[in-house]
Amino acid sequence: MLDHYGGGLLNVALFLYAIIRFRRQTHVTPKSYLSFLDGYKSIYKEKHSHVGELAERMNTGLDKLMEATQSVDLLSKDLVVKERELAVANKKADAVCDTVLEDRFPSMN
Repeated sequence: MLDHYGGGLLNVALFLYAIIRFRRQTHVTPKSYLSFLDGYKSIYKEKHSHVGELAERMNTGLDKLMEATQSVDLLSKDLVVKERELAVANKKADAVCDTVLEDRFPSMN
């Protein structure tokens, strides 16, 4: 994860550690320092935009989940109504079936 998000900063930190560790004489000029700051700013901007894109994708996903929740709630209410209608229709169909059977086979009762 560190390589993905902070690879550039890690390289800078390792470079600075190597300089300190091996006690190399380096001269920091204003130009090299400004160059370092420009590199840092470009890495920061890149990572900031990447995090912004990820946040936008997450918000889009959350919006879709909220829409799905509302759709499921609505469909659940419709299902309750349809189940009631189905129960009534089944009772009517059973009554018709019983009537037909009585008319056709009166001796069975």
